[in-house]
Amino acid sequence: MSPSPHFGYHEKVRYLTALVLGFLFFASLVEGAAANGGMLVHREQQGGYDIAVTVWPPEPKTGLLVFTVLIQAVAATNGGDEAHLAPISSDLTLRGHGPSGVEVGPFQPQTVLPGFSHFDVRIPVGRDGTWNFTLDVAGPLGNVTANVPLEVLPSEDMGLVTWLLIGGWTVGILLSGALLVLFFRRLRRSSAAPEE
Repeated sequence: MSPSPHFGYHEKVRYLTALVLGFLFFASLVEGAAANGGMLVHREQQGGYDIAVTVWPPEPKTGLLVFTVLIQAVAATNGGDEAHLAPISSDLTLRGHGPSGVEVGPFQPQTVLPGFSHFDVRIPVGRDGTWNFTLDVAGPLGNVTANVPLEVLPSEDMGLVTWLLIGGWTVGILLSGALLVLFFRRLRRSSAAPEE
């Protein structure tokens, strides 16, 4: 009995599914590590906003840094005696100024979870030393700028791990895209072929 002509097709679909699931699992691990292991490096209230910035890894080193920004509105309650925080829609821009005039950005942090107040952005930092990151916030309470100073240490062994993560992430995205293109081409050909 000869093997089915669709055997290779179904195998490719299984491999594609496994690849996509593996990629999503890897992305969730990186995201979870960034969220759980970050260090609060700046917090302030300005212009009605409460701004909190965390950085991962907790000991910032040259390579890829993940900035997580939480923007909330300071709303007065009970006649203004106390205040509480509420999520608020806002647009953010983050840029960095490092030693010897090195600049990175501008970057636009993206929403992490449904809602308006939780953002993150990955920034490659290639030089150690004292950095100043400028966060511009535009929202219904006006426009404000927060300055986030950060001391970046030289990477030691972590540099290789960081670049491997960046490389793996990039290869995973490219490979997933290529496999999706092949999958849909094969699907189109099989649906266009006349049935015997």
